[in-house]
Amino acid sequence: MCTCGWLAMMVNDQSTPFSYSDDSGFFVQGAERTQYPIHHCPWCAEPLPNRVAEGPIAPTHEYARVFENASKIQKPAECYEEFGKPDYDKPFPDDRGMPTDLRNIEYYNISDWYTLEFYFQDPDYKRFAIHAKPIPLRTNAEP
Repeated sequence: MCTCGWLAMMVNDQSTPFSYSDDSGFFVQGAERTQYPIHHCPWCAEPLPNRVAEGPIAPTHEYARVFENASKIQKPAECYEEFGKPDYDKPFPDDRGMPTDLRNIEYYNISDWYTLEFYFQDPDYKRFAIHAKPIPLRTNAEP
């Protein structure tokens, strides 16, 4: 049984072609009209469960919740107001590892499913990224 967590991470990342089909009960790859069932994890080659309970699949509203809260943030101080103390807050390093004026703020525990990264640079540069966490399929999965 797959325990590497990469497939669940790809399924929970909306920008990848991987998903879980409730209709067929399979992990699938491809666009909505041309989906191919996946029986083994493409990363560790271990077999996948036939049916997956709620465990490794993020609730549909969770990505939208994190995105909505993050999109309100315009300045680093607002990160602290909205999410509290970050897990990481340092200048982004350059090629030689030296700090730059690009500030990187990260939250690892605002969601069971996603991490959140912010990048700020004066005067008006702001960007954020939401990343899915690797979650082993063994959790709550039927063999």
